[in-house]
Amino acid sequence: MRRLRRFKFGLAKTLYELWREDQMVVPVYPAAIQGTQAACHPGMKISLRISNPLTIASYVQKTEYRTLTALNLALRQRISQLFAALPILDVE
Repeated sequence: MRRLRRFKFGLAKTLYELWREDQMVVPVYPAAIQGTQAACHPGMKISLRISNPLTIASYVQKTEYRTLTALNLALRQRISQLFAALPILDVE
């Protein structure tokens, strides 16, 4: 089973600032990539899954911190789902 590390607020903060200051809504496409550690070996495969986009506008809360937390949680959950749907690759 794959384990995701803690998500930091960098991406969420950037999206929030663009939305708050410039009313820009930038879509983020969560992705899961598997097999890159062995990609340089002949015959190895890389798996990639990309989700529908998320936008900050769907996660705006009363405070900035709550908004960033909500978006981070949604990104983490979506990426977790993508990894769960990837096939198990044999890496020798």
